[in-house]
Amino acid sequence: MKVIAIGDIHGRNTWEKISTENFDYFIFIGDYFDPYEDISAEEEIANFNKIINFKKKFPEKVILLFGNHDFHYLNSTKQKYSRYNFDFHTLIDEVVELAMDEKLFQMCFQYEHYLFSHAGITKTWLENIGLENDDNLVENINNLLYENPQVFEFRQLKDSKSNGNNIYQSPIWVRPESLQKDALEKVVHVIGHSKKPYITFQNNIIFIDVLKTTQEYLCIENDTISPKKIL
Repeated sequence: MKVIAIGDIHGRNTWEKISTENFDYFIFIGDYFDPYEDISAEEEIANFNKIINFKKKFPEKVILLFGNHDFHYLNSTKQKYSRYNFDFHTLIDEVVELAMDEKLFQMCFQYEHYLFSHAGITKTWLENIGLENDDNLVENINNLLYENPQVFEFRQLKDSKSNGNNIYQSPIWVRPESLQKDALEKVVHVIGHSKKPYITFQNNIIFIDVLKTTQEYLCIENDTISPKKIL
């Protein structure tokens, strides 16, 4: 069994270099839009459409997780986060909503004891939305993306920092400091969202948002888990 997980895309096409590898699961951790580098809206949309086609080619093997920089292009939310593209949002809205209509996204994915999501899942957030940490957890959270997406919005709390460093924040927003205090137990969280200089293993969290730094991806093969360089 071979699982590949790649960090926040933000318009980058480096994922294509490893898309021809053999894999059982290829997991995108979310944030397909709002580039940091000099990538045009046309380029990021074209790249996203390639990712969608990759998903359609391997519908059971390619997992498209949802990030905060994708969420704010949904018609169902009025929230706009940093780097939201006001000039080209209509075009981005269109491709995001089309993928939503086809139910190509999900909020989390579990392989063995590894739980993949954009930012991690806290016990407090789960309790506040009324879900149990049971065998149906992943399915129930994924259903919420389509049935009640507002539960993933940024929580405007009196003591909440603007970057989402609060245990009440959702799996597209919570930051590592808060996640470490309140993470779901008995799983290893594999997350993006917070940039790291390299893939980092810390207690029960693996951080993989490194495409801007080391351009590594995470590989879980049989009983071995390791970072690998995109060449």
